[in-house]
Amino acid sequence: MRGLGWGEIHNTPEKGPYSNDAEITGKVEYVSIKQGEGDKLLIDIVKGKVLGSPAIKATYYQHVEAMNVADKVVHAYRVTTKDKDATTTWVNFLLPEVIEGFESPDAKHQGGFFPSRFSRHWSYSLYRLPYGPGRSNLATFRLDDDQKRRWIGVAKTRPPKMMSRNMVVSVSQTAAESEPRVRVMFFEDFVFSFF
Repeated sequence: MRGLGWGEIHNTPEKGPYSNDAEITGKVEYVSIKQGEGDKLLIDIVKGKVLGSPAIKATYYQHVEAMNVADKVVHAYRVTTKDKDATTTWVNFLLPEVIEGFESPDAKHQGGFFPSRFSRHWSYSLYRLPYGPGRSNLATFRLDDDQKRRWIGVAKTRPPKMMSRNMVVSVSQTAAESEPRVRVMFFEDFVFSFF
């Protein structure tokens, strides 16, 4: 889970100890993030099953190209989801691992971690903020240089001092606006000297 940026692995099991392919069954879920053209990132999110064959029967599949919107560490894309009778449009922000802060009630996230080194379990953060006329949402978090250097397309050299930046991502749209306003803010760097 923490091998982000080390390349792609495609593993198709060969027929081996199984008496037949019917023994290959189970749920499958994965996220693939890789460098796209220029500063863009390509994202695949797949959920599904294998039923008697290594081929995945996807119940959910998303393939998107995320645009760089700030400092090569914040990428964004839009997506629309349908849940029963409700259709929701979202701006998704893809980032390195961050330390979670405040989120508005409708905001969703995957990845990131609480302020404890024992709670990390994703190698990325994905914030999903719904938008529409009359709606606004935001999320706050902290990004450390250590995590930034692990991100795809970012210089890996270690600076003489480590910085930790507080960040805010927000999406709002008034009833009169045809498109949402998206904001990404960095503020108040914390600087730590290495001994």
